[in-house]
Amino acid sequence: MKGDKAFKMRKPGLRLNKKGFSLIELLVAVCILAVAAIPMLRSFISSFYANAKARERLTAMMVAEDMMESMKGHKYEELASQFNAYRPGDSSSFTLFANDMVQDDTRMQVTPIGEGDGIRVEFQNLHAKSAADHKYDATLSLNAAMFREPNTLSYNSYPLVDIKTMSNVYDAYYFTESYSNDIEEVVKTIKSIYPDQYGETNSADLMAELSRLIVAVAEKKGTVTDDKGNTFDRIQAYVTVKYFLEDFGSDPVFEKKYPVYDNVDTASNGGTLRNFYVFYYPGYDLKAASFSIGSDETKCTLGGGGVSHDDTVVFFNKDDIPLAFYAVKQIGDRTGNLNASELGYNPYVVIVEDSSGKMVTDVCSNLNVNLADESTLSGINASNNFDISSAGTPPADFNPFKGLAGESRDRLFRAYVEIFKEKSYPAFNREDRLAELDSTKID
Repeated sequence: MKGDKAFKMRKPGLRLNKKGFSLIELLVAVCILAVAAIPMLRSFISSFYANAKARERLTAMMVAEDMMESMKGHKYEELASQFNAYRPGDSSSFTLFANDMVQDDTRMQVTPIGEGDGIRVEFQNLHAKSAADHKYDATLSLNAAMFREPNTLSYNSYPLVDIKTMSNVYDAYYFTESYSNDIEEVVKTIKSIYPDQYGETNSADLMAELSRLIVAVAEKKGTVTDDKGNTFDRIQAYVTVKYFLEDFGSDPVFEKKYPVYDNVDTASNGGTLRNFYVFYYPGYDLKAASFSIGSDETKCTLGGGGVSHDDTVVFFNKDDIPLAFYAVKQIGDRTGNLNASELGYNPYVVIVEDSSGKMVTDVCSNLNVNLADESTLSGINASNNFDISSAGTPPADFNPFKGLAGESRDRLFRAYVEIFKEKSYPAFNREDRLAELDSTKID
């Protein structure tokens, strides 16, 4: 090695190729790679769409399960009336489904199945909050036909109302979600508002001191004028549930008002109130009390010096509207000895009308039936448990128990839910169906 110059050795016969790949070679290589990659890419795309479809079906199934779960704690009448009472564009009139599935752009079409066998509901734009507010169309069937006893018109031992005819055009309905939920809300509210008096009180002890008054009101509220200048009576109805404690004197310690009817949108098409249904859970564990019933719902107070009753239901027919009033007790989530509770239950129904002429309110009730054993009576009778002295002159054959012989309930019916892609309504083609859920419900 001379100086600092590096010494390079080259093997004899070895020549370096500095040319690289030609364009043709590169194109051939790319083509080979493309041919090999296309099946893989197709597989990836296929897998992506399959996963997306699976996620969509999973979400649709969750919506179906939510719908089915929401129906578990409701009577057939409650389910049917919720669908039939729904007013398009007013989501507040429908409270059955959870998670705000029914919103103002949701539409429902309700049709009867057979002769009182059930109902079919078709939905447009059900919202799925769990899927970034994705929308679905859906169908729901409640059908008791396959469980009917041979050679009978109805599976129900004692049908109460014809479900397929219930409609917000002619009927007002009041339902409580459940006895325990209602009472828990009342007790919790009283404790929070009056912490010094009741904050530390045992809930069961506080409940045993509560007395309940259910006030139903139907009245005319002016008129409605249609496009042709014709005028019609506007009728509104509501129910106020009041709870009282003796420590608070004659005024209620808790009350809640429920609007149940308004024919402002239907009067011009013949909509008028014909039936007023009050479905309630008996207050077996509440304190019996007597009430002073005034001329309207604001003048009903605790203490009247009369016989104490476990529940008092008052109906004010303020403008003598010809209709039928139904006072109907339900079993609900009652625990314990139902038979003993029923035999000891002593309710009171008061009818108040404006007229001194003939009585215009037709009264129907199942209060005389023992819900623990519908073949026996509970001891309730028209003379001791119904007060019609503030109504018009009753018919000679006045009988509040006609047509009602028990709690209305289909013991068994099929609930079937189908979830479809958006814009499947009204065809509901099978290829657009994303999920289905079939369940048998005991009511």
